[in-house]
Amino acid sequence: MRLAIKPEVISVNREKSPFPVTVDVASFVGPITEYKLQFVHEGSDEPQIVTAIESNVEGITTVYHAGEEVFMHINADQARVYKV
Repeated sequence: MRLAIKPEVISVNREKSPFPVTVDVASFVGPITEYKLQFVHEGSDEPQIVTAIESNVEGITTVYHAGEEVFMHINADQARVYKV
């Protein structure tokens, strides 16, 4: 199954969630930080690349670097399924 989620509703931090990820690439681009995350879902050995975009406008944001293990969180109030 494939699922598309807007990258703006995905956040990344060290707070545990059911979605552990490894930062593949972190790009600081002025008002945003864009992450490419490696996510291995249950039943698969191949990592999927997930994009997350976090706003830097509201103050100092922690930026995670390539190779760091963090957790992905999906804002259920804003998430919309675009394609399955």
